[in-house]
Amino acid sequence: MFAGLRQVTTTYLYEDPEHPDRATGSFESVAYTPEDQALLLGLAAYEHQQQHGGMGSCSCGWPIEVAWHSEMDGWFGTLDVVCHVCTARAGKTVTHTIVRDTRPAGHPALPPFVLGVTTTEA
Repeated sequence: MFAGLRQVTTTYLYEDPEHPDRATGSFESVAYTPEDQALLLGLAAYEHQQQHGGMGSCSCGWPIEVAWHSEMDGWFGTLDVVCHVCTARAGKTVTHTIVRDTRPAGHPALPPFVLGVTTTEA
């Protein structure tokens, strides 16, 4: 994310009074200060929210615009898979359930998500 966006500069030190034309050392500017990194990460999070309707994710990890959309009812399926690392650690078969979106790729796009309109009340 941070690569190539800021020019790194080298500053040379001339601290020998007998040879003022000779560099005695140098240092490079940092590519990004912690403040720069925080601002760029904040911008990325803001742009992600704007691009995805600003709703964020449900606690299940799926985008709210998909997970809560009433037209997605019946389009999620589960698959149990064996985790071989967890199985080796536990000394017994360990499975994890993953949730998949089974809505066909060629199916019409979901209508725009509107909280209270395209959601299903419990």
